[in-house]
Amino acid sequence: GVGGWAELGVDPAEYARRLAALMVDYFADNANGLEDRERPLLDIVRHAFGILDEAKLAGSCTCCLSLLLPSGRLHVLNLGDSGLQVVREGESVFKTTEQQHYFNCPFQLGMGSDDRPEDADYFILEDLAPDDAVILATDGVWDNLYNEALVSLIDDTAASPEALARRVSEKSHLLGRDSTYVSPFAANAQRQGLRFHGGKLDDVTVVVSRVCAVKKVKQKSAQQEGKR
Repeated sequence: GVGGWAELGVDPAEYARRLAALMVDYFADNANGLEDRERPLLDIVRHAFGILDEAKLAGSCTCCLSLLLPSGRLHVLNLGDSGLQVVREGESVFKTTEQQHYFNCPFQLGMGSDDRPEDADYFILEDLAPDDAVILATDGVWDNLYNEALVSLIDDTAASPEALARRVSEKSHLLGRDSTYVSPFAANAQRQGLRFHGGKLDDVTVVVSRVCAVKKVKQKSAQQEGKR
């Protein structure tokens, strides 16, 4: 969740947890029909967001989801400054772009925000390969790890996805506490004319998945839909 809510006495994690729980329930109830939908992840987020919007639950959060269907297509939805990256044989072959209204103000779902699920970037990846690593992470990772550093941490097919996720998380925390490190966040701040030094200690959540086998689809591409 967005940490600024804590200053108002609101648990920043509550909105994110409720949103995630509602999405899990919707997925469980509709899993068999998702393959036939054009953008299933958008349907999932719309459902959960609509319930919380009607309930007027205080809080807000970014949102990054992925769904690998039996067809071999990987659906990706990203709203805000979390993100997804695909690493193959030591190289990054796909990465989402953060969505921000202005520096350090990401798109977010929830109270006080005009952003809606339809504002998310939506991708369909059709060229996954066996042993591809799919990384989903919050901004606590992207603000502290440059692309080359993350790829080097992930480029280990012998390690389990859990071990890789812990490796990325620990490195992000370590760099976030380093006041002498020129972090990606610090570099971006300086490009905006702002003074910021060191890493950016923030919430870090990392999920790593390894592609085992892929059913090839007829057309190989990574296409983006629903872009603002």
